Amino acid sequence: MRNFIRHASDIPLDVNVESSEQIQSNKTVNISMGGISFVSEKKIRTGKRVSIRVPSISNSFQFEGQVAWCQESDDQFTIGIQFYDEEHCYTARMVEQICQIESYRNEVLKTQKRHLTSDEAAEEWISQYAHTFPELAFVVLPPSLVHS
Repeated sequence: MRNFIRHASDIPLDVNVESSEQIQSNKTVNISMGGISFVSEKKIRTGKRVSIRVPSISNSFQFEGQVAWCQESDDQFTIGIQFYDEEHCYTARMVEQICQIESYRNEVLKTQKRHLTSDEAAEEWISQYAHTFPELAFVVLPPSLVHS
């Protein structure tokens, strides 16, 4: 079984960097043990604080963390974010489940021409895919790495 969750790539993220810069990412994202990674057109320096939202799902869910690593590849950057606490990890996991359900709903409409409500999509997704959704263990960010 996987130890990360692959984000539904058709659901974009809004990433706000502490310098007030905003980045949108609609590239593949992974959520893993206490962190998240995403692909960006812009580099974000290690140590920067960020907050992440999924506006197409809800503006009320936001999780925060710190850039743990940034790798350049083909004029893009894969950014790794470490969550500050367990609450942000579980919020991200819950939002990711909602993203997976909405992506499933969109795929059913596209491929089967069936219109599902969010509740119907959730019921179908849970019965078919919930057992493959990994459990995440939270990894604490060492205090020496937390930038205030």
